[in-house]
Amino acid sequence: MTTSTSARSEAQGSPTWVLWLFGIALVVLFIWLWNTANSAKSTAEANAALLAQPQVELDYLVGGPTRFPEEFQEAAEDAEIENFASEEFLWTTALISNEGLGEVQDITLTVDLPSGAEPTVLASLPSFGSSVDVEPAEGGLEIDLRDIGDGETAMVFLGYDRGAVPEEVSVNWARSYEALLGSLTVEADDVEETLFGRGV
Repeated sequence: MTTSTSARSEAQGSPTWVLWLFGIALVVLFIWLWNTANSAKSTAEANAALLAQPQVELDYLVGGPTRFPEEFQEAAEDAEIENFASEEFLWTTALISNEGLGEVQDITLTVDLPSGAEPTVLASLPSFGSSVDVEPAEGGLEIDLRDIGDGETAMVFLGYDRGAVPEEVSVNWARSYEALLGSLTVEADDVEETLFGRGV
C-alpha cells in the first residue's frame, strides 16, 4: 500500500504543532505564575505597610490614685509638687495606648476644658518616665507625650481642685467626671484620635 505525499507531510507536521502549542502553554503558565507572585508580593507589602501604620486607642476614665496606684505614685513623686496631697483633687485618667506594630512618635495630647478649669497634670510614660511638658492652649492644655512603643500605654492624670469644681459635679464625681471635659485629642505622625466628654 502506498502513502501519498500530502498524507506523509501531515503525519510529519503533527509533532511540530504539538510542540508549538506546548510552548505557548508554557509561556502562558509562566506569565500567570509571574503575575500571581507579583500580586502576592504587592498584597504582602500593602498589608505590612498597613500593619506598620501608627494605631492609637484613647480612653478617659474616672479616678487615678486608687485606680492606678503604682503609676500614680511614681508620677506624683517625679512631679515633685510642693505640699502635694492627692486627696485635695478629683481625678480623671487619660489612657493613650499604642495598638500598632511600631513606635508612635511625637505624641501630643490636647485637653479641651471649660473656662477656668486648670487641672494639675501628672503622667506615667512607659518610655520616658513621668515628666511631661504641659503648655496652655486655646481652651485647654497641650501635653507633650513624646513616643509610645508598640503595646505600651501612657497615663495622664488630671486632678481638679475640689474647691473649684461645682458642687453638683463633685458630689457625684463617679458619674459626672466627664462634665469638666470638652474633648481629648491625640495627634502623632499620621494619627489623630479624638474622644469627647460632656462638657459643662
